[in-house]
Amino acid sequence: MSMNLQTPTNKTNTNGTDAATYSGAGVRTVPPLRKPWYGIGFKDASRRFWEKALVMRGRASRGEYWWAMLLCLLIEAAVVLVTQVGDMVIWHDASGNGPLSTWVVFIVELVLLVPTVTIGVRRLHDENLNGWWILLPLAFLLAFMVIGAASISDPNRIMVAGLLASLLMGVAYLASEIVLFVLPANPKGSRFDDSRSRQ
Repeated sequence: MSMNLQTPTNKTNTNGTDAATYSGAGVRTVPPLRKPWYGIGFKDASRRFWEKALVMRGRASRGEYWWAMLLCLLIEAAVVLVTQVGDMVIWHDASGNGPLSTWVVFIVELVLLVPTVTIGVRRLHDENLNGWWILLPLAFLLAFMVIGAASISDPNRIMVAGLLASLLMGVAYLASEIVLFVLPANPKGSRFDDSRSRQ
């Protein structure tokens, strides 16, 4: 069995935009950056995640969002692993709280924060929801971190109650994240599109 792999050729569509077309099983059109890409793969979603890192207008498909979240998870896991090994080798600190892992992980989280929020807002737009809904899971995440830190750092408080409250906030965060970002696309979400995409 042989596969016929052909490279894309640039052709102009009837609307005047360039799109990559592939022969074989069918024609695949790559939508412009200002449009959501349904059926996107990991590689293309990763590239779009960075290309649209500062863009809040428009929409993002489920695939764009969830592949980007997988990319962030892989980046964070790799950074944590490498920096913790670095802390053990350089400072002989096996706790995972050494200066290298603390600061590098913090910087990576800051770098990922803005593109993660912007793709979340665009994903909500694709569901025809206002981007402000992104504050719901962020509020639960913040409560989870604050309550958890307070319950561990103060031994005079009832630690079990604090940890339980923190756990409940963590579950609420995950539930709101999944419910908000798994909803299907709604055609009415086109109202959030960049004005150039409606011309």
